Amino acid sequence: MPAVLPSLLNPLTPSEFRSRYYSKQPVHISNAPDRFADLFDLQSLQRILNSSPVPHPTMKLVRDGQLLYAADASEILEHCRAGATLVLEDIDQYDERVGRFGASLACELGEPNKTNLYFSQPSQPGYNRHYDAHDVFILQISGYKGWRIFDATLTFPLFVQKHHARVPSDTARLECTLGPGDVLYIPRGHWHEATAQREPSLHLTLGINARTGIDFLTWLVDELREDVRWRETFPLTFADELPADGALPQKPMAHFRSLRNLLSEVLSDEEVLARYRTFCIAQDRPVRPFAGAVFQERAQSFRDDDRFERPTSQRSVITRQEDLTQVVVWGQVITFGSAADLVLRFIFSHDAFSMRELLDSAGSMSREEIDDVLHVLLDHGIVTHRPA
Repeated sequence: MPAVLPSLLNPLTPSEFRSRYYSKQPVHISNAPDRFADLFDLQSLQRILNSSPVPHPTMKLVRDGQLLYAADASEILEHCRAGATLVLEDIDQYDERVGRFGASLACELGEPNKTNLYFSQPSQPGYNRHYDAHDVFILQISGYKGWRIFDATLTFPLFVQKHHARVPSDTARLECTLGPGDVLYIPRGHWHEATAQREPSLHLTLGINARTGIDFLTWLVDELREDVRWRETFPLTFADELPADGALPQKPMAHFRSLRNLLSEVLSDEEVLARYRTFCIAQDRPVRPFAGAVFQERAQSFRDDDRFERPTSQRSVITRQEDLTQVVVWGQVITFGSAADLVLRFIFSHDAFSMRELLDSAGSMSREEIDDVLHVLLDHGIVTHRPA
């Protein structure tokens, strides 16, 4: 799949978007009505609904901010005719094209995402004015939808935090109408409201779950559980040992200072960021999780002209330690002998390659050893085989 971000932002460049808009202000991008012609349409929505349990497991019906209940298809259709917005969450898990689109964007941005679908009726709002705790791209598929975007009243909100934002004034920062092919970017925390116009509207909301310092600290806490010094209990202090002047007890305070110094030591090691990045990449998952060789006829050997491919959205980390080389990819840690290092680095730096090209990069590895590496990657669905 070609790079997603440039086509999504055109005529803006990714660098211009990052410097002027990302996490700062909304932007409406138009004048490309066929931008999403090959991504999704109303027939795609019908296919998902007709091939899923009723109601669909991620479906919601919303009108004027109120969730509605429907037990069967006729009630769903009745609510839609009466003006309800049909929402399907995690649509990327039910449509492969949308899944590939989101996976490619996640790879290009280095941040995970999820995609929800909204099928709205004209002049009937679904959700009331609200803000999200993540950045969103609105991808208008069909119909027209009017949007009003307001300034944030809480900087960089989190989904879970003690205090939330107050409702903004009625002065909108941006008002626009999205037509087919249009894109609207809304930074997290910016209030917004939307209503379909003239005809039913179909759009995808692609939410960017960009990682924050809180995410880093959450990961770090799990890492520190392995260190006995962090698991040590705070010194026990009896009530009659508390200072009369309200000062903090001496022993707990000394323990706190030792933890503070220990945390400073941990954060002074810049390698901790590399480990966190490896953890983030390990959270990636394939769009087609059942694409492994268990569902394919297994080739016993490969010819020189056979070709192999990896998804462009696939990220990996390769590390070599003594006699082992490890690959972290798609939530898996796969271990090989150190002799496979050159071959693995070649494979994971190319989206497509031939067996002949792989042999040229193999160093001292034999053809049989290369076959073994390929079979492991094929079994895990990491690469696909295209016989000559």
